[in-house]
Amino acid sequence: RERARDRLAAYEYPREIEFVDDLPLTSSGKIRRAELREREGV
Repeated sequence: RERARDRLAAYEYPREIEFVDDLPLTSSGKIRRAELREREGV
C-alpha cells in the first residue's frame, strides 16, 4: 500500500488489497472480472 501511495495519485491507489490463491480465467487466459465480483458479493 505504501508503494502504491508513493507512485499513484490519491484517487488511483486501492482502498483494499486482497491476496487470493487463484483467479478465475477465461479460455484465452484473461481474468473473469464478473466472477470476481460475484465472489465479493457485489
